[in-house]
Amino acid sequence: MVVGVSLLDVIASTSYIALILLFARKIRQHVTTDITKKYFLPFILIKIVFAILFVLLHSYYYQGGDTFLYFAGAKSVSEQMIHAPTKMFSFLFGGAEAFNQIIYTNGFLSNELTNSSSLSMFQITSLFYLAGFKQFMATTILFSMVSAIGVWSIFSVFCKLYPKIHRLFAIGTLFYPTFCIWGSGILKDTLILFAIGIMFGSFYLLKNKKRVITSLFIILFGGFLCLHLKAYILYTFIPPMIFWQYSSFTENIKSRFLKYSVAPFVLIIFALGGLFLLNSISDNAGKYALDNMESVAEGFQSWHNYLSETRGQTGYSIGEVEYTTLGVISKSPEAFFVTFYRPLPFEINNFATAFESIQSTILLLISLFIVFKIGFFRTLKIIFRNPDVRIFLIFAVTLGIAVGITSFNFGALSRYKIPALPFYTASLAIIFWEGKKIKSKKTNV
Repeated sequence: MVVGVSLLDVIASTSYIALILLFARKIRQHVTTDITKKYFLPFILIKIVFAILFVLLHSYYYQGGDTFLYFAGAKSVSEQMIHAPTKMFSFLFGGAEAFNQIIYTNGFLSNELTNSSSLSMFQITSLFYLAGFKQFMATTILFSMVSAIGVWSIFSVFCKLYPKIHRLFAIGTLFYPTFCIWGSGILKDTLILFAIGIMFGSFYLLKNKKRVITSLFIILFGGFLCLHLKAYILYTFIPPMIFWQYSSFTENIKSRFLKYSVAPFVLIIFALGGLFLLNSISDNAGKYALDNMESVAEGFQSWHNYLSETRGQTGYSIGEVEYTTLGVISKSPEAFFVTFYRPLPFEINNFATAFESIQSTILLLISLFIVFKIGFFRTLKIIFRNPDVRIFLIFAVTLGIAVGITSFNFGALSRYKIPALPFYTASLAIIFWEGKKIKSKKTNV
């Protein structure tokens, strides 16, 4: 089902845009600092523009996509809530069994209810569907504002850590085109950005021993959201965040003797805690349980190959992949490169690949410039000595490899990689900044 833009949709969307901008002006002073204040309204405006662009592209250019499935699913769930309001909470929070006795309406997606992540997406989107007056563009604009909360949280933490390079963070986080468009539609990726952002902000507060109870609650909420939409995100995000806390703990130990004698035991405690948490996540992750990851990865590969062959989506290959530890490690360099630096200019064959290729090529040139400007060994030294860079890269690179090795078409890859992009670009910015400081000190001496 492809949804166009009606007159009612234009009216509802215009009204919401006005309300969002007025609300953004009102709360700006409460969610910004002197450094970040100037970016807030342009960022909100950019999110709105890209949400509209997302709708127009999918309605009139692609004429299809997962976004229409989620919109139709939200319509189905909403209709059940309207027909049986006493069962509203069951329809919103229950599993597939909640829909055993329902009123079948035109276009009801009964076949999709068995997919738990799709059902969760239908249930969440139904609230925005009703708030958006059942209109596609209005619902999409509201959805984009949810991801804006997460993106702004990520950007704010970066700026608190390294306030002097806020411009670089703004370019790599707030205004990165791929990040903007794929984080502004009715997609799982949009909600994942929200979840990652609020969890990252809360981990930062924990790191600084602020609002501990609230932060833990928000982390649990964000984790719960990821668990029901894309549980594998937690496998790559939670371990680095735990070790970020560990690095903060060891930094606060002033005595070198205590640091080197106590730190190994603390590391073991953090590692065991992280392992327990991952196992707990896995036990509740359904098809994304750790034991099922090989079959899930093979399923992704098969599905995306099918899309490339039958629906004109642009595929890529990194050769035959064996989903074993050694097999994945051997393909990791290629998977990393394809995620962050492809499609290359000679791989362009449609609008979507051109859009991605321009950005990935610029990112590749920037990456090479930084390594040559700072120096290869100095870059490695910064990565190993700076805990922020180290942690951000662990998450970005791990997720980048995971999606690069399973996507097999550039359309899916451009969406799946967006949680990794801000952490990767932030790492490059910090390396550049730290490297310049080191070179400047040596020159002055």
